[in-house]
Amino acid sequence: MNTILVPTDFSEYTPGAIEFAAQIARKTGNPIVLQHNIEDLINWDHLSPSERLNHPETLAKTVVAEKKLNALRQAGALDGLTVDTVITFGATYEEVISKAKSLHATMIIIGSHGNEK
Repeated sequence: MNTILVPTDFSEYTPGAIEFAAQIARKTGNPIVLQHNIEDLINWDHLSPSERLNHPETLAKTVVAEKKLNALRQAGALDGLTVDTVITFGATYEEVISKAKSLHATMIIIGSHGNEK
């Protein structure tokens, strides 16, 4: 089953993107993945728990991101839908594209402030 990827920076535009993704998921039955990227060159996924302690700033960012993603996941807009979360590390544009490819994402929905005039 194809996935709807929703990268988020936890900005004020995130709820709109999530609501739009939820509307589409309800019509298509596709699962949603909420992604947050931490701009860091550390290969976090390959570090042991003790090695991660050597990077307190990244560890703190990861803990905060996990809490925020879980809060978004439990928001009312996503009730009844299949929703997963993922934290990636690296250049955001590369990580979003990489995650979309690995999930065989049908679409990527990103919140935007629109066209300012």
